[in-house]
Amino acid sequence: MQRSIGTCWIVTLFVWLVASVHVPVAGAQSSPRTAVRSAEEPTRLFATLDVPEETDGLVVSLPSRWTLEDVSLLRYGSTARDVRVRRDGASYVLASPSPIRGPHDLSLLVTPNGPGDALSWSIQPFRAAADDGSVQRVGSPWEQKIRMVRGGGERTDNRVLEFAPDASQPVVIDAHSIPAFERSVSFTTEFWISTIGLGEVVMSTWTGEERRHYPFEIVVDASGRLRFYCGQPGRHTSMSSGRPIADGRWHHVGIAYDGERRFLRFMINGVAVDSVEQVSLPGGYLRPDLAVGGRLSDGRRDAPHASLFSGQLDVLRIWDSARTPMDVRQTMRDAALHAAADDENRQQPTRVTLTFDRKPPARLVRRWPRGAQRPRAALRLRQSLHDLRASTEGEVVQLQWHADATTVSAFLVERSSDGINFEEVERLTPEMAEPVAEHGDALFTASDDPSSRVAYYRIREVFSDGSTDVSGTFKVGVGPATVETKEGTRIIGNYPNPFSRSTTVEFQLNEAAPVRMTLWDVSGKRLGVVYDGSDEAGTHSFELPARDLPSGTYFLRLETGRAVDSHPVVVLK
Repeated sequence: MQRSIGTCWIVTLFVWLVASVHVPVAGAQSSPRTAVRSAEEPTRLFATLDVPEETDGLVVSLPSRWTLEDVSLLRYGSTARDVRVRRDGASYVLASPSPIRGPHDLSLLVTPNGPGDALSWSIQPFRAAADDGSVQRVGSPWEQKIRMVRGGGERTDNRVLEFAPDASQPVVIDAHSIPAFERSVSFTTEFWISTIGLGEVVMSTWTGEERRHYPFEIVVDASGRLRFYCGQPGRHTSMSSGRPIADGRWHHVGIAYDGERRFLRFMINGVAVDSVEQVSLPGGYLRPDLAVGGRLSDGRRDAPHASLFSGQLDVLRIWDSARTPMDVRQTMRDAALHAAADDENRQQPTRVTLTFDRKPPARLVRRWPRGAQRPRAALRLRQSLHDLRASTEGEVVQLQWHADATTVSAFLVERSSDGINFEEVERLTPEMAEPVAEHGDALFTASDDPSSRVAYYRIREVFSDGSTDVSGTFKVGVGPATVETKEGTRIIGNYPNPFSRSTTVEFQLNEAAPVRMTLWDVSGKRLGVVYDGSDEAGTHSFELPARDLPSGTYFLRLETGRAVDSHPVVVLK
């Protein structure tokens, strides 16, 4: 099976406003989450349609005084269809020479008209009603809300990798600086990406020749989705981001391979979106160079062509282990790791860390071509939220954390009764913080009065461009810590759970007592004592480190002179 990125259909390159949802347009649909973008730039609206019956086209309604500049319609996300566009009052009629039916990806290039909150756009299929060009709308329209904001793209001191329009070659990382990408070796590759380009190679160990083995290649396909490939002659393995990422926003990408399990995992912004077992990663001890921004060249003039990457990249990290989504979320904005990358004398936790605040060292980069640039960008890599703590007083939960108040526009406190479905209970802005001089940042405090005895919380950071980061979820027991406590002596829970490095275990005593906590595996073997003390009545907590525990389920056993309780914990590395 031949893969040639050069044959992908290319769409006009503008910032996208992604509404990546599956829309059966024949009936009324619930609206997806409100999309947020800058009001100063052209924007591309995007939706995935599933048209169950043949129609002659689509009617698109845009906010007042918005202008439709360009349309693209891809059948099955890859085959371009001809579309004729005409204005019909406040709407646009998108007519196709042949009937439209089945899955299609629709993208619309529009020029917005300044900021606004109560905006929306909609899609509705139609059938041609008469020779005069009139149309008959069928079914109910699908609608998405849009929030356009000023700014959000301000530049920081952070520099990223970008290729000039006249650049013809990618950056090449020396093979001896990276792990041997082969079947038995675990690794994780992570990077930040911002692009509006389509049909382009982001990074690759392949020349494009079918006869060549290659450990991995990452591309942006014709529909704006990110795809990962690896393979050998006649056999290719692929994974997809699911939703388009070519929207002009910054996204974090992670590819983790477990050599022992032969298991690949694809992560976007620290969330697993695809995975493959029994991967056809090439065997043997491969040491290919890594091309960043395109494919490797074998020097042949007739070698398969692939478009050079037109977006921006930053913080390329290659680890010697298969990292979990939780691991990735904890470090993807880590300022300390970012700063250490430019210090050659500082020990690195990764095999390769490549940033662009200065030109990468020659020991890592075999080729830095003409046209490779390092402009300033809006990506903020500082770890804003840290030292998150929870405490209870009666039935009130108090949350506190430290943060650099200049890096975010708001913090959203979200609560859940089951740890799955969350709702916003409080919104804090930087102006509501208390300065903390010794830390150089600010202290945020939020209080909540949940209706349940056990509540789950997380903090969502909202950045000026509308993107968000979410903290880990933690569990809090609520209620008076006295002998009248109905639930008595027990383990309330642990947060986060699962965990990879450490977790906070919280337990409750209905009277003063000596407490011993032991850890057991699923076979019933006692692994050791993890807590031993004498405590007063009330709620208490301690840190449980994962250390060398392998991934799996374990059980905590609490024992006092009068009570015994157990609680499962999950280690995920």
